[in-house]
Amino acid sequence: MRNELFPQTAPVAFFNMVVDVLSRPTLDGAPEEAPGPKAGWLDRLDDWLWRQQAREREAWLAQSSDVFELERRIEELDRGTPSLF
Repeated sequence: MRNELFPQTAPVAFFNMVVDVLSRPTLDGAPEEAPGPKAGWLDRLDDWLWRQQAREREAWLAQSSDVFELERRIEELDRGTPSLF
C-alpha cells in the first residue's frame, strides 16, 4: 500500500523495494539459505566425531538406573569429570 501524501525519495523507495523482495517466500515456501563455503574433509571428520561422542554420551546417560543416578551423571558431565569417558 502506497501513501501518496508523502512522496518517497530515492533511498526510501530503494529500501522499500529491498524489503519487499526479501520478505517474499521462495517457491516452496521455505526461506532461502545463502550457500556457505563447502566444508573440507577435516570439518566433516570433526562433525562426525562430534556426533559419535554425542551418541556415546546419550547412551551413557540412558544407562542410568534412576533419576538420581542420571542427575549425578549430568553433574559429572557439567564438571568435566565423567567416570566413563
